[in-house]
Amino acid sequence: MPKHCIRTCSAAPVLQGILSSNEQKYAWDQPNGAIDWPYQASIVGRQVAADHEAEWTASRVDPVIVRLNVQTLVDQAVDPYSHEVVYPIADRLNWRVTRSNPSARPLRGWWVSGVDPLNNWQSMGWGRFKPDGDTPVVDRTKGKAAKYLSPSLGKGSSRLVLLDVPFRIWQSVAERYGKVIGRKDMRQGFWAWVQQAGIPIVLTEGEKKAGCLLTAGYAAISLPGIFGGYRREGNHLIPELAAFCNGGRSFYIAFDHETKPQVQHSIFLATSRLGQLLTRAGSSVKVVTLPGPEKGVDDFIVAQGAAAFDTLCEASVDWSMWQAQKLWALTYPADLELNDRYLGEMDYPETGLVCVKSPKGTGKTTALKPVIDRAIAQNRKVLVITHRIQLGKVICKGLGLDWIGDVAQADKAVSMGYGLCVDSLHGNSQAKFDPYAWEGAIVVLDEIEQVLWHALNSSTCYSQRVKVLETLKELLQFVLRTGGLVVAQDADLSDVSVDYLQQMAPEEMAPWIAINHWQNIDRTNVSVYDTKTPAALLTKLDKVLQNGAVFVALDSQKVKGRWSSKNLETYFCNHYPEKKVLRIDSETVADPEHPAWRIADRLNEVVQDYDIILATPTIGTGVSIDLKTISLAYLAFSKALCRIPNRGRPWPVCGMRCPAMSGQQSLGLGKLAMAVVSIATSPSPRRSW
Repeated sequence: MPKHCIRTCSAAPVLQGILSSNEQKYAWDQPNGAIDWPYQASIVGRQVAADHEAEWTASRVDPVIVRLNVQTLVDQAVDPYSHEVVYPIADRLNWRVTRSNPSARPLRGWWVSGVDPLNNWQSMGWGRFKPDGDTPVVDRTKGKAAKYLSPSLGKGSSRLVLLDVPFRIWQSVAERYGKVIGRKDMRQGFWAWVQQAGIPIVLTEGEKKAGCLLTAGYAAISLPGIFGGYRREGNHLIPELAAFCNGGRSFYIAFDHETKPQVQHSIFLATSRLGQLLTRAGSSVKVVTLPGPEKGVDDFIVAQGAAAFDTLCEASVDWSMWQAQKLWALTYPADLELNDRYLGEMDYPETGLVCVKSPKGTGKTTALKPVIDRAIAQNRKVLVITHRIQLGKVICKGLGLDWIGDVAQADKAVSMGYGLCVDSLHGNSQAKFDPYAWEGAIVVLDEIEQVLWHALNSSTCYSQRVKVLETLKELLQFVLRTGGLVVAQDADLSDVSVDYLQQMAPEEMAPWIAINHWQNIDRTNVSVYDTKTPAALLTKLDKVLQNGAVFVALDSQKVKGRWSSKNLETYFCNHYPEKKVLRIDSETVADPEHPAWRIADRLNEVVQDYDIILATPTIGTGVSIDLKTISLAYLAFSKALCRIPNRGRPWPVCGMRCPAMSGQQSLGLGKLAMAVVSIATSPSPRRSW
């Protein structure tokens, strides 16, 4: 018996454990009629009590599947042939039997096992036991009754449960996938046919869930736990599952819907590792996400029907994409939920940590304006932190604040606030930043996901990264400790950023979360091309330029980059001398003699006069091109710069071409990030850039 489990048992020879008892008696019913002595029922074939069968059929499991795989067991029984006392539960769970109190309440529950893919599809000796609720086995480590028990065979001994099925279920699975059941298949059995025919398999946690899915026409295998599909010690699939990784089989992982962050994290880890190992074995893997509130797949099918699960399967996403989505998801419960095109004025808390998630263009900065106005009127300092100078200047202008570069050194001490880049958060910067000068202030972290990424990864922070991160922590702790307010907002706000900010807080602090669920219903058509160089696509510019202006998004400015803004400016000027070219990068926006100088403040006004615009991430975030008379068609060669389409919010996108990206890759900037955007004019008079 597991050392962490304690259990009161019955009669003279009993299971080792601490004794407890209950006076309640059982009504023992069998499908084949009444049995006078209930212990005998445990060893006569696969007989299942009515209450146990009802538990399974309540999960929408076919009754024949239950009778083929489930058996009711008690502590001890008498072999009807040898008349010897046997211990079916102890035998199956590999527990040691000792003598104890004869008045103890007998342990009772159901046992489930299926067929063994490693033993010519014979009945498997390994299985799982679920004690009845009123005869519990207590797990000492958790201080509560163990829900399921597996044989005590040592570390790494767990196996899968492949439930045996009647022929009508087999036919249902074959019809779903358009497969034929031959005579040879009939001799070998259902699971041998699944293995050889390449039938997609659904992996779920729990035998009742697998039985429910089999009843619905899916080939479903039960894992003994979310981590039960692989050996964590050896980092490999368990043999039974590896036996099905043949011929590029499709797997669907369908774990429970959970709301507890710790359990969600465990499911993420288990799904990620299992998906990785299955993919490595040559299989394709998708993840089925239950929407809730139903917890398990059986609960979902009982409540919503099998057709609803069919829809979930069709909408399932590739494992790598699911992993990327989950990694950047926000799972914290919302204190305020909206579904509005614009945020408007919100009732922000006066102190603490505030996190706002709202789509691009919904007025996150505008919603902050009343808060900032009140703070300034109350002589409360305000600090805006961004990762881009141009973005910061635009935000500060909208909030009525100065940018650090426009504030004289002598005025900083008396200033009620300003904005600066996260790079400047240290005493050696030109800002001479002091985190202890912001008592009770409001700190706005705009585009928080990118601010943190920039602070942790950007080359511009390389020499002062440790000081920047230390100062950021000191600032947030001091502000929160002195009754200040920290506002972190981002269209892509995720648990990663919220967790990071919570860890920086001076004490455990629950964030106030606002989520705006509004989504733009206009959809964009995007064509993705896998190419190592955009050279061949440049030839398409002739045709594109006939329809309108072109926007080229880049991540490189310097001449040494072949596809940098400087080199492409030369290329376009030479090939299209009649076209006006505008280069927007960190060099031109800082040059008072260049048309792009401080262009973020007047972007829409300037770009109308040009035919070709070359832009680096200098205007990658926080700006919009709002020329509503212009329609857009993207002709892109981009590795990663996928935020640029959102900058032209009113325009429909006709096409975008870039190297294919896996779901695990960042959607930020890459080595080669060039998007060519064709802007076709509307029927109104031509307005080119």
